[in-house]
Amino acid sequence: MQPESRQNSEHVYRASQDSHWKQQPESFAKFYRRPFLFSPAGLVSRFLDARTAALEAFIDCHKDKRLLDVGCGSGVHMIRFLNRLAHVAGVDYSETMIELARRELMKNSRHNWELKCADAARLPFSDKSFDIVIGMGLLDYVPNVTDVLAEFRRVLKPGGQIIVTIPKSPSVFSPLRSHLGNLVKRRLFNLPPVGNVQTRKSLQALCDNSGFIIQDIRSIWTAMWMVALSHKPHKTEE
Repeated sequence: MQPESRQNSEHVYRASQDSHWKQQPESFAKFYRRPFLFSPAGLVSRFLDARTAALEAFIDCHKDKRLLDVGCGSGVHMIRFLNRLAHVAGVDYSETMIELARRELMKNSRHNWELKCADAARLPFSDKSFDIVIGMGLLDYVPNVTDVLAEFRRVLKPGGQIIVTIPKSPSVFSPLRSHLGNLVKRRLFNLPPVGNVQTRKSLQALCDNSGFIIQDIRSIWTAMWMVALSHKPHKTEE
């Protein structure tokens, strides 16, 4: 793809995400509210439960650790770790989602949290601020994955842990990523199209080029990869 075409593509993609996540973010939050099991929304809810269970298995929790949830949405994952970590921060592109998260977090007796509305590629935190950085369902929708991963790397402490999900190929859900599939998904779930689909080989290359080592990887419903990453050691450390 030529640079100009790539820029135009990213502009269109960004416009699509802006339209959805700034104007209709609550349409995704409802999937965490356990809708009727056999409805389309119920299927998405079960998938999100499986993703959350995998995340909890990946995270190395200690009371002195600080976690950053990028694309925190309504704060579902933040709430799960409030009582298990020293500090939990959340960032989301949508002010509406930030307010939803704030309302949910205020119900908790602990106040070891903070929320900020910001772009995942321009995180409002100092270098080496967090022990754990997570991005659940985030990389599906960003225009430039490498920019986001670079920011994750910047705010991660040495020896820290990054856990992200990204769309997987091959997948039984690949038809839903076609033009027709995106129309169906928009009608049933009111969700925008996903991007940045990765094979295992391309994901390995992406992580390697971004300065990370894959510590663990698993497939969730064949729909997405969940990967735990750490800093690639400098040559002097090898």
